[in-house]
Amino acid sequence: MDLLWIVDAQKDFIDPDGKLTVDAPIRVRIIMKNVLSWAKKNKFAIGYSQDWHEMSDEELSESPNFKQTFPEHCIAGTQGAELIPEISTTAILNDFFCIKKTVFNVWDENHGGGKELKDFVEKNNPENIYVMGVATDVCVKFAVLGFLENYKDKNVYVIEDAVWGLSIDSSNNAIMEMKDKGAKLVKYEDLE
Repeated sequence: MDLLWIVDAQKDFIDPDGKLTVDAPIRVRIIMKNVLSWAKKNKFAIGYSQDWHEMSDEELSESPNFKQTFPEHCIAGTQGAELIPEISTTAILNDFFCIKKTVFNVWDENHGGGKELKDFVEKNNPENIYVMGVATDVCVKFAVLGFLENYKDKNVYVIEDAVWGLSIDSSNNAIMEMKDKGAKLVKYEDLE
């Protein structure tokens, strides 16, 4: 069995009018939908993360530095915290494992779901872990580096055309860092 991990495919990040949009092109949204359909067809274990903030969370700031702090986004229960329709209408989300997190690192034991994510991976014992979502240079990078650190015996793939970041430069740097640490890069067309 293989595993697909979807990182923060939420309206506030991906919709053009989202509160912290990376303004992912429509082609990225379509590829994400196609990857999810491919994973379902091939009976992958599927999980996803969602930013799920309260206004008091440390990550949120009226004067963000865009490294440790960011403007208001993905407030719990708001439309901006919902998954984009390409993901939510492609899946019966109740069948998938979800971590609602308050920090950008899904592996953070105190604010994310490190133990729950480890339990999910170990229960499914995938040979290959595929990662897609946003933002390449923040949450995707932390997710991938965590998979690489915790599962040295697994192949960890970044689906290059199903990720998008805050900027081209920082995204390219994140891709190189993930690759240098052992992640494999793949495009959707190579999966079929």
